[in-house]
Amino acid sequence: MWFLLVSPFLAQAAAPPSPPEAVTVVREEEISSLDRIGSCVGNGRPYNLRRLMPLVDRDIEIDSRHGPLRVTLQGERLIIYSVGEEPGRAVFWSNIGNQVAPRDDLDVELKLAYFEGMLVLYWKETFQHRLYRQGMFRIEGGEVTFLCGGRGGIRTSH
Repeated sequence: MWFLLVSPFLAQAAAPPSPPEAVTVVREEEISSLDRIGSCVGNGRPYNLRRLMPLVDRDIEIDSRHGPLRVTLQGERLIIYSVGEEPGRAVFWSNIGNQVAPRDDLDVELKLAYFEGMLVLYWKETFQHRLYRQGMFRIEGGEVTFLCGGRGGIRTSH
């Protein structure tokens, strides 16, 4: 928190406050297009990305009906290994950039996160200062399923 201390002498010499600027009213449907977080839609429903809780770890252990699994992010790859009786056996492996856009050479940033109680993989293109693609996959046991996809960021012109 910042505080500005002004001596009584300087306060008297300060210029009078300027009138407030005009306020522009934005219609509710326009707000989503101005939101930096952006959108994520899947199965006909929107997903509020403000509810996304990213994890710091890139490697976690989860339970499945076949025993414990290790979920690991390596660059653009999501790998799920068995931890139980056959440790190190890959249950799932995918390059997420290729999964999302098979015909593009898509560079993506990956994060493990929780969304509404579900473990998810959040991905987004690594563009800065422009609109980017983003989305989530649900991780449940050794299965990874598409949840949603959309756009985020802001549009700028130079």
